[in-house]
Amino acid sequence: MPKVLTLRHILVTGGNKGIGLALQQNDTFVHLGSRDQSRGDCAVASILAEVPGAANRLSSINIDVSSDDSVNAAAAGLEEPLYAIVNNAGIGFGRTIKETTNTNFLGAVRVNKVFTSKPKKPPMRIVNVASGSASNFVASLQPQSRHLFTSRFTTTADLTKHLNKIVNQQDYDNTAYGFSKALLNTYTAAHQRACPDILINSVSPGWILTDMTTGMGASNPPEVGARPILKLLFEDAEKLGRGWYFGSDGERSPLDEYREPNSPPYTPPEVGWGLPGWNWGSPVGDAHDLAMEVRNMFSTEEKRNAYEFDGDILKYTLALGLTIQAIRRPSGPGDEITKMLVAGDFSNSDADGLLLQLRNILKQPSLSLEGVLDEFNFVGGGC
Repeated sequence: MPKVLTLRHILVTGGNKGIGLALQQNDTFVHLGSRDQSRGDCAVASILAEVPGAANRLSSINIDVSSDDSVNAAAAGLEEPLYAIVNNAGIGFGRTIKETTNTNFLGAVRVNKVFTSKPKKPPMRIVNVASGSASNFVASLQPQSRHLFTSRFTTTADLTKHLNKIVNQQDYDNTAYGFSKALLNTYTAAHQRACPDILINSVSPGWILTDMTTGMGASNPPEVGARPILKLLFEDAEKLGRGWYFGSDGERSPLDEYREPNSPPYTPPEVGWGLPGWNWGSPVGDAHDLAMEVRNMFSTEEKRNAYEFDGDILKYTLALGLTIQAIRRPSGPGDEITKMLVAGDFSNSDADGLLLQLRNILKQPSLSLEGVLDEFNFVGGGC
């Protein structure tokens, strides 16, 4: 009996002939999403003219990612479990911050939220199409502003909160596009942390000739821009990172510095409790972010009762020490906890042993971690 081919259904927002044609593999069914239904239908017709056999593996979907109603309607009309989402819809330069971010950043958030709530084919993948303008934008920021986009503790809520503060400002520097794509890159990492069962990455397609770049010197056809997207869609998951940003050559790239295509892949700096990036005692840095994360997690009795410890007690113990230090200052143990934290790398330390050190410094009775949380309630102070 011949083997029945199981198709992998892929939704592509901002679908065009280039990416649609590139995705015409024998085991894929591509749903080309377009804000303008007639343009989507034209893209499908163009593909079928070149690949007649794709007639049963291609459809056009009307979806405007800037509209909640449109995204919900599109999702309601799609019954097949998705293997992947490619958030390719975007608008270019010369728009307001609100317009640009509503499509380029919040559009992906909308699509991912709605479509991942439907039945999906595991292991599902999401590819957010970003731009080299993102890293250039982040590189132009002051360190404190840059940290929001590079910290591994930034959440989607942090990004939308920051956006809401400036969404109605004038874009005097014409940076709305780079800003929107920087939000998208950081959201990619935050979304991956929140949804570890989905493989989520972002990628720059490169300087591709599209309606958006006509007259701006771009010459590469859309098929070239599809290559790194194909890698993230179909390469063995074990060979790919999670929550990473990839350049147009399909290699990992930094969030805050432009990496030339075909140069060595980005290698992130070493992380550890005692390394400079933690910036103990500073209002900017990983230590501050982690302490604030913990304070928020346990800020009310309701949150403390609802929280289930994820097993990584050590990192919360360290953040707890820093937070308690700030709460008790200046009558508490002063800088003793900070000195303990920066004295070495505790990544392999015994959590109970570290708790004992913490209790000794604080001269507290023998408490469980939950008891310490209840004792201090995480009110007042800061890092």
